[in-house]
Amino acid sequence: MLEAKAVLERYRGIKGLYLLLLRLEKGDYTIGNLYTGILPGGIYVYIGSAWGPGGLGARVSRHLSVDKRIHWHIDWLTSDPRCELIGVYLFPSAKGESSLYNLLAGISECIIPGFGSSDDPRAKCHLLFLRESLGKLESALRDFHPNYIKILL
Repeated sequence: MLEAKAVLERYRGIKGLYLLLLRLEKGDYTIGNLYTGILPGGIYVYIGSAWGPGGLGARVSRHLSVDKRIHWHIDWLTSDPRCELIGVYLFPSAKGESSLYNLLAGISECIIPGFGSSDDPRAKCHLLFLRESLGKLESALRDFHPNYIKILL
């Protein structure tokens, strides 16, 4: 985790897109007023953007924090002990959450429509259940942004 924090510090103030790679246990989850139900266990990806002054470094560091106020849909999962954050992908200066969603839609599934995508009407959701291997995910990500930064946690 120390290495991740050092990498993220280098991206403080740099805007762009990111993906969180999550491993969830199968179970009953509540996401605010959006969803209550059973989520299958497995690997999920969350598509996010960081356009505020803190940029990618600050936004992703917040997601890694366990002691935070619940603000976004993703906070409901990252604050849950059954959720393990296992990786982060950074796409400095990249735009187009919808484009990234469309690219990943072929290898994943939207389980909770509207999750994280209230400001992106072209995407069904920003939390995707990965149906394919991590290798297929990384191949798709290279197509989107060949110089992405991968941080394993």
